[in-house]
Amino acid sequence: MKINTAYIFLISLLALSACQDKNLTKDKAEVIVRECQLKTDKKVIKARTIDYGLIEINKAIKAKFPEKMNQYIALSEKGLVTIDTLPSKKENFGGLIEVYQIFPTPLASESLISSDTLHGKVTGKFRICEYNFDSVTEVHEIPEKNIASVKVKFIRTNETPFFRDTDEKKQKAEKMKTIPFRKTTDGWKLCD
Repeated sequence: MKINTAYIFLISLLALSACQDKNLTKDKAEVIVRECQLKTDKKVIKARTIDYGLIEINKAIKAKFPEKMNQYIALSEKGLVTIDTLPSKKENFGGLIEVYQIFPTPLASESLISSDTLHGKVTGKFRICEYNFDSVTEVHEIPEKNIASVKVKFIRTNETPFFRDTDEKKQKAEKMKTIPFRKTTDGWKLCD
């Protein structure tokens, strides 16, 4: 009986491949994370919410808590919003309401992710920065559960003008996150 050497080579490769999938290495985990990122096109984005459009502030409350307008003034000084003062109006209970028209500038609009409008007030979600996958730092397999706990490192990138106003700048440029992998008959999986 003559044995085909190409057939033996192919079986050896398949066996080797199956053995390699048994253990999750850092390199294998990195490949899986990068494939998952390409597949889902998900980015890790830090964002900030800002109300704009028609903003109404009760004058009595503003006297006690003037910081409500401070955030808009600071954003205006950085060229991120424009503020127009509209005529005040009377409240049902006799108080005065100051009315402002606040809009993001083109510079701020570049960072706008999404917005919702309610009664003339818009709540906008603005990108502060992004975190991009850098590497796998640790792999901890739990064989009896067919899972692995994988620690990954993300690096902060694409800081927008809103970044300077946040506490995010006090954080390290690197973030560590632990993500779960699961072992299937087709090998290790993160997303599918």
